[in-house]
Amino acid sequence: MKNIIILFVLVSVICNSYAQDFTISFQSKESSNQIDSISATNLRSNEIVKLLSDESLLLVKDPTGISSLSDKLETGYIFPNPADENAILCFSTSKSQDVVIRLNNASGQLLNQRKQSLTQGTHRFQLKFPLTGLYFLSILKNDGPESFKVVYTGRKIQNSSISYAGSEKLNLQKPDANQLKSAKINGTLQYRERDIILYTFFSGENTTIVTATPTSSKVMDVEFVSCKDQDNRNYKVVKIGDQWWMAENLAWLPSVSPPSDGSDTSPSYYVYGFEGIDVAAAKLTANYNTFGVLYNWPSTLTSCPSDWHLPSDAEWQQLEMFLGMT
Repeated sequence: MKNIIILFVLVSVICNSYAQDFTISFQSKESSNQIDSISATNLRSNEIVKLLSDESLLLVKDPTGISSLSDKLETGYIFPNPADENAILCFSTSKSQDVVIRLNNASGQLLNQRKQSLTQGTHRFQLKFPLTGLYFLSILKNDGPESFKVVYTGRKIQNSSISYAGSEKLNLQKPDANQLKSAKINGTLQYRERDIILYTFFSGENTTIVTATPTSSKVMDVEFVSCKDQDNRNYKVVKIGDQWWMAENLAWLPSVSPPSDGSDTSPSYYVYGFEGIDVAAAKLTANYNTFGVLYNWPSTLTSCPSDWHLPSDAEWQQLEMFLGMT
């Protein structure tokens, strides 16, 4: 599976990235489907940047995301999450103390435990997970316990481990010294740690959606998959793990029936709230343009776009497991 969230090459950068800006460039994996344009949206702030195919995105750390040291002392996080390789645990301590970190699997079994004497500051630990799945991490410290859920999506089978990866001494007297100084420039998008960026890539009639949490500067490889119904209407698609899914509701409407008409053997097509049988009128309704078409079971068997199909139970399970379910 191609990574869309990449771990930092240098572990120490993660917790020292108060002023870290990232440059994201883009390239198509296939010469036949070149990128025409790109839209990048920060899902927290709804800020949008539009780029041409040869332009790069500059992600600038939002200074309001790190308002002061006191804001950081009581919080921690795991990065990236989900993780398809090792992950980094970051948290802060307000004074010197002994801290216990425990790693449990989804059934509650203790997999690993580490006791560490820590000084005042922000600390980093590298985490390794044994198998794909959902894990729980707990931190016992004088500042108050913290707990996290983390999803490991990697296929590498390894021994679990918790290893100390360094610290940063924070300035308690001058919290403003930890704030960012950056200027707003064209082609930039502000972000905070753990923000999710939604990328929409356009290539001719094809549209691909990808989400990623920024962790480093990188070049994103973009794939395009055709999804076109029998009226030649194109649909956006999204890749989740190794699977391609439609990112829009199917709206193919060869005919339309009122809700009172139904059949278990013949194909029937409905638009929510529409009572008539006029296809053109149904396509003008807000529900059609928002939700697409409702299909009875016989109609689903002939309505999927070419090379697409209804997901099997096994395919639903594959999606569920990628998203952290057992």
